[in-house]
Amino acid sequence: MDAARAEGVAVVASEVPPHPTALFMPPTLLIDPPTNGRAYREEIFGPVLTILTFPTEEEALALANDSCCGLAAAVFTSSMPRALRMTRALEVGMVGINSPAVPLTQLPWGGYKESDYGREGGLAGLEEYLQSKTVLISSKDA
Repeated sequence: MDAARAEGVAVVASEVPPHPTALFMPPTLLIDPPTNGRAYREEIFGPVLTILTFPTEEEALALANDSCCGLAAAVFTSSMPRALRMTRALEVGMVGINSPAVPLTQLPWGGYKESDYGREGGLAGLEEYLQSKTVLISSKDA
């Protein structure tokens, strides 16, 4: 979070005191980071949420897709047509509509771009462990 602060990002962290011997990061909000900065560009694994405002749906899509990562997204809206339009346009592996995108073991999940390779879960996840072979047989006499 020091790097985000150095970029001028407003950092709001909870007041949960860490255990002295544990590696711990409190739930943290990064508010309006610059879109060329590390806090916006890098995939952060931890209880960190980046909040960026936008005036239009088109700008929101452009901001969301202007990334080397694409694991998951969430769309919160009262308009189902908008939610489905955004879902189709987002370059991510999972989308939650009016909820976070939470992976379920019975469904395939994984990201786009540099966020993930392949799929886990569901039939697609099982197929990752199989080695397939295509065989073509002519029905003509040889």
